Amino acid sequence: TKILPAAFSVLEDGGSIVCLIKPQFELEREDIGKGGIVRDPELHQRAIDKIRTFVTEELGREWKGLIDSPITGTDGNREFLAWLG
Repeated sequence: TKILPAAFSVLEDGGSIVCLIKPQFELEREDIGKGGIVRDPELHQRAIDKIRTFVTEELGREWKGLIDSPITGTDGNREFLAWLG
């Protein structure tokens, strides 16, 4: 969420952003497992929803899509790619 306002400020009209969502950085410390691993799918969804709400409600931008990242994070952390406009 920290970099998105700056990224959108330099984006040309009609442009898109693909951002990597790393749940371990979007959740509260008590939600993150040993070694920074997030295994619970409900927590993954909570992190995604946090970013989606920030993008659509606070920034007024479009959430165009989401996929699982084909590359897992360190130690198998599940990460996601969001398409924003």
